[in-house]
Amino acid sequence: MASLDTSLLTSLVMTLVVILALSLLLRRFKQPAFVVFLLAGIVIGPFGLSFVGETGFVELVGTFGLLFMLFFVGMELDLSVLKKHAKVGVIGVFVQIVLSLILSYIIGSFLDWPVGRVLLIAFVLTLSSTAVVLRLLQGKLDTRLGRNVLMILLMQDIAVIPMLLTLTLIEGPIDYLPFIGIAIFIIVSFFAFRFSLPKRLVKAIKDDEEYHVFAALFLCSIFALLASQFHLSAVLGAFLAGMLAKKWDLCWATETLEPFRDLFLAIFFLSIGMILDLSFVLANWYLITGLAILAIAINLVINYIMLRIMNKNHSDALHGAAILSQLSEFGYVLASTALAIGVIAPFGYQMTIAIITLTLIIAPFVVTLTRKASSLF
Repeated sequence: MASLDTSLLTSLVMTLVVILALSLLLRRFKQPAFVVFLLAGIVIGPFGLSFVGETGFVELVGTFGLLFMLFFVGMELDLSVLKKHAKVGVIGVFVQIVLSLILSYIIGSFLDWPVGRVLLIAFVLTLSSTAVVLRLLQGKLDTRLGRNVLMILLMQDIAVIPMLLTLTLIEGPIDYLPFIGIAIFIIVSFFAFRFSLPKRLVKAIKDDEEYHVFAALFLCSIFALLASQFHLSAVLGAFLAGMLAKKWDLCWATETLEPFRDLFLAIFFLSIGMILDLSFVLANWYLITGLAILAIAINLVINYIMLRIMNKNHSDALHGAAILSQLSEFGYVLASTALAIGVIAPFGYQMTIAIITLTLIIAPFVVTLTRKASSLF
């Protein structure tokens, strides 16, 4: 057997040491685990102490954590409940986009921004972090607020595709292929939900526990792959796979994938921390901090207005706005696209990455503060 690479083992040991040390430190402040993983990623990454120099594989594995999370959420939801609350998500995201575009246009008019940058800022403000919001909603998904916030979150994930297409079309000719792909995926999903697995096959898989992991991984991965190939978000495909698993009575998949979900999700947050350039952050900390706080404040106001428009009471609207106030990991994708097509410069890209990451780190504090503030009024 080949000898184990000691540098790889050293990186793993140092990563675990940093995670354990930060978890003990932050336990006093009652912070969720994802904050520990984000900070640990910053410390061990190539811009920190460089315990991990190559982040590509880490990012790839971390993406599976996000897919599994949406797969689990899909299994927890009832299709009839989803249909009932879909209107909330559509109206909510539409209001978010409109308000964000108006605000971005006003700011861009004063700063002489090109149209592409106005759109980018509006889109980044509209999106909330799928991973963070689902963590903050743990134990609340079956509440009215939880279902409404989840529907808004899912519609945001769907909106990422037209956002990316819009940014791309600014600098190039119209490509109709993505629209064809989306139409095909919708048709495939429609027939999948009308199809039922043979009972004998379901029983055969259920009885053979050794294949549970592979069957669940296949279902989650195949729909994520199909969604990606048809120019949709992979997490949306994983979510639909979870709903299919529930419809096909494959509930054992939850037990099977839970350990993998927790591990890969931790790696996902580590990978986010690793891409943050610490030297850039230290050189521009005052600007990054100010803009991150401004972004959260703007999101709080926009989301509060959006939830109040949908006839939510003050307390629920404020709590929901706080949960949705951070920026999204999909903002990294939008920023990368904008950089590639020349909408923003490298400085703007690094600034966007830093601001998004900071909003993810302080998201739990925002929720705690708004909860305490709402009790005073």
